[in-house]
Amino acid sequence: MAGSIGIKLMFSAIAVLWRNYHGEMGIFTSKSGRPLQPGAVNNALYNMVDAFNKKEKERASKEHRKPEFLPTVSAHTLRHTGCTRIAERGMDVKVLQYIMGHANIAVTMEVYNPITEHERIEKEIIKMEDLMAM
Repeated sequence: MAGSIGIKLMFSAIAVLWRNYHGEMGIFTSKSGRPLQPGAVNNALYNMVDAFNKKEKERASKEHRKPEFLPTVSAHTLRHTGCTRIAERGMDVKVLQYIMGHANIAVTMEVYNPITEHERIEKEIIKMEDLMAM
């Protein structure tokens, strides 16, 4: 399908999707059950955020406070956020590359490796200090 992005899923996620969607392709579907195009998903996300922000503006005005607006969200933002959280949990970068569908590991390394780099360095320093204390 033109404009679709394949995302590799873990077996547990596939099982949940299968139970909930009975094997139909697409998580985001129209009322008729057909998969939505990426632009339609983004429009739905933009509309949800816009509706929330309008209500928040009204609430804040009534409560005499500054409104706390949600930022613009897209399907790509959700994908990147999910991958970032996985990287923060320490998933192997090669596995992350596979899940994200990056043809070249350099893309995965450039985007997601810096997220965990500082934490990894700290852990390695602690290991070295433990060795030195022996």
